[in-house]
Amino acid sequence: MPTGRISEKDFFGRTFIRIPGGSQVAGYFNTISSIRKLLRDHQFVKSVSGYYFNVAGNLDTVRLSYFCTDKMSVPIVIDSYLTSNGLLKTNEELPHEARVSEGYKGEELRFRKFLFLYSLIGLDLLNYDLEYSRRLVGHYRLDISTQRISSNPTFEPAFEKHSETFRKLSSSAKDQLWKDLDYWHSEWEDWAHMLVNMLLPGDWIYSEADWVKNLFRYPSGPIIGNVRDELLSGIALNIPHGWRP
Repeated sequence: MPTGRISEKDFFGRTFIRIPGGSQVAGYFNTISSIRKLLRDHQFVKSVSGYYFNVAGNLDTVRLSYFCTDKMSVPIVIDSYLTSNGLLKTNEELPHEARVSEGYKGEELRFRKFLFLYSLIGLDLLNYDLEYSRRLVGHYRLDISTQRISSNPTFEPAFEKHSETFRKLSSSAKDQLWKDLDYWHSEWEDWAHMLVNMLLPGDWIYSEADWVKNLFRYPSGPIIGNVRDELLSGIALNIPHGWRP
């Protein structure tokens, strides 16, 4: 299993990366594409047991978070790669001891493994099709999560068809993934937020506008009509009526 090397005692660090002149949304996804080779770099793989992605900045920056055993070498490896590939480091948090599950409930090791696994699946989906990936998590957030029903019927067809990482998981690992994606750590916050944040990018449940956040705080039906259109237009995303993965 790809998460087998992760330990809850691994150091935690993160680096904020973007391509020069990258635009909102497009710049973020182009940055992910630009650091894929870093994720396969021998020195990076040697010391990093897992990583995960979030969007940052003005929806134009990648926050690459990682778990590592060698807190001295990984920042050097990352800096060397960014310099060689013309990428910008906008901020950095050097590797240190941390509990990343604070605020998300659940066991620390379980959460760390989930973070790495959703990122690998997310990369597979992006490798298949960017627009499909965005529509998938947008559909989940607007239509499924608002009903507080399982994400499995939404995500499983997509994962099965388009993620080699998912297909290689054991039955028990898949069962754990569904438990994790369906884990609600508050009335309106789920662990699936991490996948939504990576692929949408961003997530309306953490909007600065109270009227937006309130749409997701309590169980309801799918978000439709002009409100739905406004939310999607704000991130330049179109989900055709009745779209399904």
